[in-house]
Amino acid sequence: MNKLTKNGFAVLMTITSLVSCTREPLETITEPTNEPKVVTTNFTARTPETRTVFGAKDNEGYPVLWTSGEVKIMLSYLDADSQHKSHDKQADVTVLNNGLEASFSASFSQEAGQSAFQYYAISPLSSLFSFAPSNNNVNYIIPTSQKPLESSVDESAQILIAKDAGTYNTLQTNIDFTFNHAVAYAKMTLKNLTIPNGATVIDYELTASSDIAGQWTFKNDGSVAVKSGAKTISINPSNMTNGVVWFALAPTDLRGGTLTITINTSDGPILKTISFPANGNAGNFQLGHVSQFSVNMEGLTPSENVVYTLVTDSSELTIGSEVVIAANGNQGWALSTTQAENNRPRTEVTKSDDNLRIENPSNAVQLFTIVEGYSNGTIAFSFMDGNTRKYIYAASSTKNWLRTTTDLNGNSSWIVAITNKEATITAQGSNTRKILQYNNGDKIFSCYASGQQPVYIYKKYTGTTATFSLSDFSGQGQSGTGGSLTATHSPITVSSNKGYCSGSEHVRLYETGTLTICAGEGKIIKKVELTSTNSGDGEYGPSKLSNESGCGIYSVSGNVGTWTAAIDTGSQTSTVTLNATAQFRFTQIKVTYQ
Repeated sequence: MNKLTKNGFAVLMTITSLVSCTREPLETITEPTNEPKVVTTNFTARTPETRTVFGAKDNEGYPVLWTSGEVKIMLSYLDADSQHKSHDKQADVTVLNNGLEASFSASFSQEAGQSAFQYYAISPLSSLFSFAPSNNNVNYIIPTSQKPLESSVDESAQILIAKDAGTYNTLQTNIDFTFNHAVAYAKMTLKNLTIPNGATVIDYELTASSDIAGQWTFKNDGSVAVKSGAKTISINPSNMTNGVVWFALAPTDLRGGTLTITINTSDGPILKTISFPANGNAGNFQLGHVSQFSVNMEGLTPSENVVYTLVTDSSELTIGSEVVIAANGNQGWALSTTQAENNRPRTEVTKSDDNLRIENPSNAVQLFTIVEGYSNGTIAFSFMDGNTRKYIYAASSTKNWLRTTTDLNGNSSWIVAITNKEATITAQGSNTRKILQYNNGDKIFSCYASGQQPVYIYKKYTGTTATFSLSDFSGQGQSGTGGSLTATHSPITVSSNKGYCSGSEHVRLYETGTLTICAGEGKIIKKVELTSTNSGDGEYGPSKLSNESGCGIYSVSGNVGTWTAAIDTGSQTSTVTLNATAQFRFTQIKVTYQ
């Protein structure tokens, strides 16, 4: 058996049967017809790199095994007018011999005058963006969100492209395909990583100094080139063990560049940036190769959460504000850092507290800084690309285009109106497709005259915090008899109408009570966080938390463990009502104000 030892893959043979059929004219038809000839083509893959996973490592590397799924087959040809055209079909993969063999087939029609047939295929089906028959380039998508297996990359990210060497004047019944890797692979081991007790890992983010995902082109000569790249890949940790992170990426030379690993946890992100040496092989990710490297995470702890809160009034969009543009309602999508030719694709975000906030947006989310627009009363959404400041702008009067420019003009200057949380963002230049909206059908943000969805704008919260512990409180009370507790951290005062403090390691409140938080003059309370540790003994955390401004009701389940409830507000005084069936206790009250 042949071995691709250089690439570290075992080459596996696949076997398929041959079937062909033709449609015969009916006996009652006596004149010649131009009815298309239908041919079923059976495809044999002569290398195993197709809709596959890695098998257990052997001396030669990681063998590649078939899995069930679908491939896309593209047929390019010249029509009767010598114009380049193409057809594509999707085909089911039949897995045989424990993944060592597979077969698939598709039927195409040949019409009069067609010639120069060439066969191509891509796996998986979801990775195809477009196929250009004029040059037979395959445009494909390397996922920015991946969910690897325990010992293999995400199947949707293991992208293989096949080209048959022949050019035919008639459709073929059998094609010998040779598949090639369209991505590189990496096995990264995070050593000495410590996740704090009680914290959970949300996802991993990998951000490189060069594009490693997004839209790429596989050229007819077997080379690849970036089309509309992305620098960040988000990794779902569900199947990961022992700190091993498998991922697929574009063939990228990061020698002399950097890779930032961000582990987003419920306690905040853990970050580490590594620099690859300019010389040697480390950091040079090549097609079909598995690059293995380790990162020492010893001593790293979560940093403070970065929070973006929903903007409900356009007056909040002051010069210097950092903002995120997102889909409206509970749709978990934001405008991404990837600039496609005429729009911005979406990327995932997690909204919380009834969609009032976004915490720790990934590096794939575009963070804008509000600057003054071209004319009075307008603003521009800007960002830095290296040392260059750029702006998004409405780019057409006839097309739904959103592009990026270095020119601050009317088309890159906007007026924002917000009604019922929804933002209407309108460019002030001469181009008439000028309303920035979210297109859920095409999964993009772009500029339209009308017809798509309005957006939400989230602003980075930069408030100050006051944290209260047991030693800060004075006063006491008894169950059913009232009493009170009071604590002050200028300019914030916290008081409760029922409580018990003396002689305890907790701030205890009895039955249904209230916490009233007051800010000093000119200050606004933005958030109240209540942290409680319950250890049984008949003590329960609040079953429901609410505040008088109606900003939200938050359920807390269970009576043992640690929980944190966050209540957003926007006034000088916030009264938090606590409902419980028995006593409950707090270890900390944190108030964020502005």
